[in-house]
Amino acid sequence: MRCSVSFRALIDFKWLCFEIILIKVYCILNMNQLLSENLHITQPNAVVVLIGMLEDSVLGYLATHLMASDVPVLWFDQRELGSSLMCHPEGWRHKQFDWFIAHESIAAVYNRCLDLMQGPYEWAQRMALYYLDQRVTTVINRPASGLSNYSKLKQLSQLSGTIFQRPMSQLSVGVEPPLGDWIFKSASAIRSIVHLTQLIQPNHQGAEPVLYQRRIEGLQVRVHVFQSKCYAMAIKSSSIDYRYDHTAHFKDYQLPTTVELACCELTQRLGLMLSGIDLIYTSKEWFILEVNTAPGFDFFERRSEDRALSDAICHYFKGCVVG
Repeated sequence: MRCSVSFRALIDFKWLCFEIILIKVYCILNMNQLLSENLHITQPNAVVVLIGMLEDSVLGYLATHLMASDVPVLWFDQRELGSSLMCHPEGWRHKQFDWFIAHESIAAVYNRCLDLMQGPYEWAQRMALYYLDQRVTTVINRPASGLSNYSKLKQLSQLSGTIFQRPMSQLSVGVEPPLGDWIFKSASAIRSIVHLTQLIQPNHQGAEPVLYQRRIEGLQVRVHVFQSKCYAMAIKSSSIDYRYDHTAHFKDYQLPTTVELACCELTQRLGLMLSGIDLIYTSKEWFILEVNTAPGFDFFERRSEDRALSDAICHYFKGCVVG
């Protein structure tokens, strides 16, 4: 049974990658057709730009809905920054295809430049992130606003003064894990699988900081906040990390009003337009684990009964574009 589940997951992943590639090709063809008619796009608020990696499932999912909503969308591949794709004070230029898009022509950006790639073009990526922070009117989310999740422990310290409880947490490297019922995960924005500390081998010496948190048992709830509205989903799973549990049960969930208001306030406090908040409800208290500043919302919406969040984002972007 375990092999069949893994095989099915592998097949689903391959189809997802194929779907993303098709969407990327479609966006490029649309872009080339648009640019063949106007090699220099300078009219205000003409297009929505998605920027990130080719294999990013969030961008692929969002691009599908934007195109279905007739929103003009371009996909900038983060890997091309510095080599083919250049960000100048006046706008964006692609050397290979010889096209130019003025900054003022970009109505909005969905930013998924999650990590800087090391190498000779790192300066070009930093330049692009600077313009996303300072020049583009609407960005979901601005690079500077996403920095809070680069240190999960520091972010937790910024979440005081709310109705949420915070799990006992400690950051350490190269030492024995705490005794008792604890979990451990990445201390930064780098994705990791959450495990119990009991799985750590005796005398294991880690090479990087690890975040330990006291295990909280209860109902796991993922909340996405966009434009002061919450989209929540409850998850029941027998695994520590439900993202890798193919038997986990997902269901749309109605939050109490006080929790909704607290989630919206936290999102605004961190300077985010879109957030993904991980909560656990113990029947007495609400615990907050972290606020994702670049949430993979497609993972949850694919398991939802509707597409309310992506519809809301598309509607917002459509209002940004001048038809």
